[in-house]
Amino acid sequence: MLRVPTPANPSYGYMWWLNTGQQSFPSAPEAVFYAAGFGGNYIVVDQEHDLVIAVRWAGSSKIMDGIIKRVLAALHLDQHKVSFRVLWEEHKGILFTL
Repeated sequence: MLRVPTPANPSYGYMWWLNTGQQSFPSAPEAVFYAAGFGGNYIVVDQEHDLVIAVRWAGSSKIMDGIIKRVLAALHLDQHKVSFRVLWEEHKGILFTL
């Protein structure tokens, strides 16, 4: 039910935002849904990859899309081995882990 678009806004489901047409996050699958809070706080749920990404103070959705892109790329590097990496990005000092 939460991934069913509302009649008023096709990018909104039941209390969650949807990645309808990959408009919010082009790097993420369309089936992704997410919560977005003030200041660039995001919780992104990707059930296809059994993945939840929680980020604080990411800023814009464009920066968040870059984070999603890098996390998904890292998952595809080695699907059988889980590795933890700390990446420092040029996006205003955002630090995230995988």
